[in-house]
Amino acid sequence: MDDLQYYLERAGQPDWGLAVDDDFPTVNGEKGLVHFSISAPKAEHVESVNSYGSKQRLVHDYCESTINGENMVIGRTEKVANPVLHRFTGEERLFKNDQDEKYIREILADIDGHCLGINHFDEMSGKTSVKVFKAESDAQNITLTFDIRTPVTLDIDDVVEKLIAYGKKTGLEVKIVKVSKGYYKKPENEIVSMLTELYNKEFNANEKPYVMGACTYARLFDNGCGFGGGNPHEVKPFPKGHGAAHGADEAHNIYVLFDAIKMLILGIKAIDDKWS
Repeated sequence: MDDLQYYLERAGQPDWGLAVDDDFPTVNGEKGLVHFSISAPKAEHVESVNSYGSKQRLVHDYCESTINGENMVIGRTEKVANPVLHRFTGEERLFKNDQDEKYIREILADIDGHCLGINHFDEMSGKTSVKVFKAESDAQNITLTFDIRTPVTLDIDDVVEKLIAYGKKTGLEVKIVKVSKGYYKKPENEIVSMLTELYNKEFNANEKPYVMGACTYARLFDNGCGFGGGNPHEVKPFPKGHGAAHGADEAHNIYVLFDAIKMLILGIKAIDDKWS
């Protein structure tokens, strides 16, 4: 993402950009992204709560805490999908003030963002999602970092304003960590529809353009979309939890890559022919 930002600042915007980091046929939009953190004083019996994991993963792999002198580690090996959330939705009190505990537990339980005032839904991209993915602590405070994915029709600047307002209203320390605006092209867009039809013709398929919650460098283009290189129906020959994107053992079927090379050649040629 940073590489493309660097390139575009120097080379300028393309007439149309293709991000080859999705599944075929075409990704005509991506949700907006906001990362924010909430900090509050920890309870006296809580020595530390911290989570750990790779930068590429949305949710840290394990969460370690020392409470009343007892050390506990919760990780994916215990088949916990979100170790950070699991740690903070337990029965023990983790924050010093009753109101802080109440507000933070409300946010953790509200995956649609209602209590933050940012819940929204549209037909193209679905609803707002809010997930906690990291925990940190120091001598005084516990800090939780959250990931928000916003529908394409929700103004991301309005989301940021509401988060700041929520912090002022509740007295919680709210910080905006990252903001990345999504994008949306109508399925009828001439390039989006042409690439979709091209894929369907080559593979005798009936796929539709789709909007996704993940982020690619397509959002950096003034005009562009996602095009390949994955097969949406690919079944990888690995046990559950292995071979997926951003993991240590991420894998891709070589025949899917061959198909992607073919489609990228045909797609670029089709765009060139159209504009020629």
